[in-house]
Amino acid sequence: MAITIGPGISIGPGISVDLPAMFQASPADSIDPYFADVTLLIHAEGLNGSTTFYDSSFSMQSLIAAGNMKISTAQYQFGTCSLLSDGTGDRIDMSVTLAAAFTIEGWVRLAAHSNYRTIISHGGMPGLFINAVRKLAWYAAGDHCVSPSALVIGTWHHFAVTRSPVDLVIRTFLDGVLSPTTYVNVDPLILDCIGGHGSLESINGNLDEIRITDGICRYTTTFAPPTEAYPNS
Repeated sequence: MAITIGPGISIGPGISVDLPAMFQASPADSIDPYFADVTLLIHAEGLNGSTTFYDSSFSMQSLIAAGNMKISTAQYQFGTCSLLSDGTGDRIDMSVTLAAAFTIEGWVRLAAHSNYRTIISHGGMPGLFINAVRKLAWYAAGDHCVSPSALVIGTWHHFAVTRSPVDLVIRTFLDGVLSPTTYVNVDPLILDCIGGHGSLESINGNLDEIRITDGICRYTTTFAPPTEAYPNS
């Protein structure tokens, strides 16, 4: 029986391979029913200090390291590594266009925090960010969908932002908890950075297991955050 280990790659009985970083961290028995709609999946696995990042989705997006963004084995939520940013000009540059509905999610661990720090930006704006009092929020000419609780320094937190397909309502979630306010955003989104806003507002800490699903709003109410890495299929 052949076993699929990634897009277009399979192995047969008795064949041993050293899986590249882009195919690691995912539990072998998990299936994502929306995997065909996943347009970015970063497990953040690789060699310590590496500045090469892999997209494990079928899209295989081009991911370009900027500043001091790198792989680190010192902290991780799942697998053995995560992305590390020192808070000064660090980010991953990319270009991901989203349809009306979408889900952006992942894990963040702050080492320190001050002012505003961007998790993911779009169109030259902060997008999903952490405000000055360490609360998750969505930016669109002001702070919207602010989380009721704050992130704790040195603790891994799950983050998510979704947009519904019909009413185009933006919702944010911190550790699965729905923020008490929502925001309607009809604008098309082109995501351009992970971990920063251009050279500004970089996260000071770690990011892990970043997944973007295009055309699917996975969450509209409070949910339980995942307990394992996102599937590769």
